[in-house]
Amino acid sequence: MFSYQKKLTKGKIPQKLKQWICDRLEKEEPFLVFFPTIELMEKSVDLFQQLHPAIQAVHAEDSDRKEKVLSLKQSKIPGLLTTTILERGITIPRVQVAVIGSESAIFNKSALIQIGGRVGRSADHPSGDLVFFHHGITLEMDEARREIVKLNEMEVIQ
Repeated sequence: MFSYQKKLTKGKIPQKLKQWICDRLEKEEPFLVFFPTIELMEKSVDLFQQLHPAIQAVHAEDSDRKEKVLSLKQSKIPGLLTTTILERGITIPRVQVAVIGSESAIFNKSALIQIGGRVGRSADHPSGDLVFFHHGITLEMDEARREIVKLNEMEVIQ
């Protein structure tokens, strides 16, 4: 997804990302979209709300973050734009996950694996989407993917 920052800053959602979001909305699948910075996320909220007005954004300094996560869990909102604050500790059945700018330094191997761990945490829905949107595959992304595949294979064996 080349030039994603420039496109989002200029008021356009890159086509591949837009299609992914529209697919989630059509299938009524809850989603998390991780951003590398609060600034880019905040510039993007209005764009995503054009796709669905109830889409929200959350970050560490957001005093309403618990309520927003609960709203997603209760299907009151279709999705959340977020920073790495939600990379751990939340379980949302059927959640689908996208990482925008996954080549960014903040998304190291460990963070990408933790983010990927949000998907498939429900016995009723043990799989789902984890998509890295980027403008170049990094070693961290490659290693995270390899580790996630290995962990999932181990889980199937058990």
